[in-house]
Amino acid sequence: QFKLLISMKGDPFISVIVNCFNGEKYLDECLKSILFQTYSNYEVIFWDNLSTDSSKLIFRKIKDKRFKYFNDNNHCTLYEARNKAIKVCSGKYITFLDVDDKWLPQKLNKQVKCMEKNSKIGFCYSGFKFLSQSNGNLKSAYNNKYLKSGHLSSTLLKNYNIGILTLMVNKSIVDSNNIKFDNRFTIMGDLDFVLRLSKVSIGVALKSDLAIYRNHKENLSLNIEK
Repeated sequence: QFKLLISMKGDPFISVIVNCFNGEKYLDECLKSILFQTYSNYEVIFWDNLSTDSSKLIFRKIKDKRFKYFNDNNHCTLYEARNKAIKVCSGKYITFLDVDDKWLPQKLNKQVKCMEKNSKIGFCYSGFKFLSQSNGNLKSAYNNKYLKSGHLSSTLLKNYNIGILTLMVNKSIVDSNNIKFDNRFTIMGDLDFVLRLSKVSIGVALKSDLAIYRNHKENLSLNIEK
């Protein structure tokens, strides 16, 4: 069971994009980590890229009007699917969570507070932890004191350390600058997207671990679709 926290009137609306292709193995944990957020004014855009497993059934078990199911007509690349999902988002801010990852409960709440401080902030990110499937160990992906804020395009070119599972972006800045994921990429699309956003806006780092990246053999493949 979980307790749904009532959001205060005027809290910014957030869109959470969950791209899915045959994600049944970890999907329940992923979705519950959204349900357990201390921030409640959000929608979940679940974009099913023609899964052939039980992903749809797992998602449908959640009886919550905030969780919205979209089934693609044609299987496509991950980044094309991300772009399609962005088009149906209604939130002021957009976040991303892939089916094998999960969030800590304060993730959305802390990031919304950060984004609301300055309309020029195009994105907010944080540290995250690696969860090893082989031994269950958790460790920080980075020393969070090195996560930077400000005009970050040059910094990110030298040392890119933003996990998309920690990213929150300002939809108006994304839309006004026509920033999209490049469908030509397989794994570099996240970097390309954030770099272009960093050229037109400010990025802010929260120096704490707010998400968990599941480290398993499937997600190391260049061809994996989430």
